[in-house]
Amino acid sequence: YIVRFLAIIYVLFYFSWGFNYFRLDYSSLVNMPKEPATYRELKDLTSKVIQKTNAIRSNLLEDENGVFLVEENFSVLAKIADEGFKNYYIGNLHLGGNYGPAKPVLLSKYMSHTGIMGIYIPFTSEPSINVDIPYQSLLSTISHEMAHQRGFAKEDEANFIAYKANINNPDERFQYSGYYLAMNYLMNEVYKESRDDYLLLYNELSDGVKRDMEFSRNYWASKEGELRKTTNKINDNYLKFNNQTDGVRSYNGVVSLLLAEYKEINLD
Repeated sequence: YIVRFLAIIYVLFYFSWGFNYFRLDYSSLVNMPKEPATYRELKDLTSKVIQKTNAIRSNLLEDENGVFLVEENFSVLAKIADEGFKNYYIGNLHLGGNYGPAKPVLLSKYMSHTGIMGIYIPFTSEPSINVDIPYQSLLSTISHEMAHQRGFAKEDEANFIAYKANINNPDERFQYSGYYLAMNYLMNEVYKESRDDYLLLYNELSDGVKRDMEFSRNYWASKEGELRKTTNKINDNYLKFNNQTDGVRSYNGVVSLLLAEYKEINLD
């Protein structure tokens, strides 16, 4: 009975949402250039995104420690996040429309020990969000799970969609979260190539952004443990099984999309 039950769940998963792992990729839907970017282009884009991140961060509310602060409750934030999708088209596909609201995870503080910031439940079409995480990550995670809700299963594409939806959101806090997301992925790629270049770019960050980064590092360091390692292995195997052969490394594929867009439109 257990095997039969699991088989039914497996079939329902794929027919309700899982086949989205095999859909036409984002870059093909919008005819992005596919030639590889240079390291110079990576550094240039990273610097431009840092400038955008700094400029928006200077206008935002802080707590008593100078860390980015959001005061609204989650239901309000979920409605604001939806604004970023209203005029968002991927080719002829419109990402706006009526979807079920994102919901907070009740045991979010415990969820953080797994390293998971959000999860999309296809059987109920619910983006479920860990609301305990730092605010700059919270706002992009809401949009990331909303991207899954709209049929984009691949993690790199959901991250890129979260970035795009947020930077086009009228709310500056979401814009900051979007640029902060992109900035972190880009800087991580630079770090892999040159620690010296990473430090030069890090020094371009405003004090406010640095405080947010430090708060985030300390937050996640406090959640390290065996549970997080185990969850990461499970997630890695899940992604590989579902046509994401890089496993958890597929999250870094957002950099390829950011660079492809940069080569196409040249971010001002």
